[in-house]
Amino acid sequence: MKQTSQWDFFRTPSGHVSYNKICLRCKHPCKQSYRVTLLACPYFERKR
Repeated sequence: MKQTSQWDFFRTPSGHVSYNKICLRCKHPCKQSYRVTLLACPYFERKR
């Protein structure tokens, strides 16, 4: 069985680590993967 690291979920097919678009602008360290929609973030409030 292949050994995977937690960073494999964040890697693009080209091998680079990529975060969610909203997380890129955030200064906090709780980044989410580019593969998911924003699940839960205590710091993010959508501007209306």
